[in-house]
Amino acid sequence: MSLRQIHFRQSGGFANLSRGCDVAAEELVAAHRLAIERFASSARSDVSAARSSSARDQIVYELELHTGVDVRRFEFDEMSVPDGLGPLLEWLQQRSRPVPP
Repeated sequence: MSLRQIHFRQSGGFANLSRGCDVAAEELVAAHRLAIERFASSARSDVSAARSSSARDQIVYELELHTGVDVRRFEFDEMSVPDGLGPLLEWLQQRSRPVPP
């Protein structure tokens, strides 16, 4: 996969605030880039909207991965973060700013 850009959005929670950022692939450290490429290559489209029903007011994460060929979209809540993506999500959250819902 030839990753060019990540479009990140976070919404929900008790206050239902929306935050996000856009990051060029060149800005990622090697470990983050490897984690997102591994996830994207192994994720099936039918599990891209993984959500837990165990709690209300969950924070929902949306990732759009832009490549030279297509855009892959993934959505999951804070209880179902895929293995290996935690550090990348934390980094994206630190870069995020308020965005319109």
